Amino acid sequence: MATTSTGDIFHLSAEVLEKQAALAKNGDAEAAMRVAQHYSLGENDTRKSIPWLAIAAEKGDVIAMQNIASSMVAIGGKKNCQAALEWFERAKRGMTAGEATSYGVDE
Repeated sequence: MATTSTGDIFHLSAEVLEKQAALAKNGDAEAAMRVAQHYSLGENDTRKSIPWLAIAAEKGDVIAMQNIASSMVAIGGKKNCQAALEWFERAKRGMTAGEATSYGVDE
C-alpha cells in the first residue's frame, strides 16, 4: 500500500489552485484556506500562505487568524511578532473561553 504524505494531501493541481485562488480573491474564505494550505502544507512555503490566510482571517475565520499569527512568529522578527500578537488577540475575541484555551490563545 502506498503512503501519502501530508504535503500530497494538501497539494492542489495548477487548475484547481487557479480556481480556488480566483474564488479566494472574490472573498471565499474556504477557498482562501485551501490555497493557504496548498502553500504551507503542500509546498512547505509559509510566506506564500500568509496572504491567503489573511483573506480568510479578514472574513472572521479564527483558525486562519491563529494560523497567520503562528506563521508570522515562525518567520520571526519584531514586526512579524507584533503583528502575530494582534492576530492572536483578534482570534481570541472571536472564540469562547473554552475554544481560546483549546487553541492556546488564552492568557
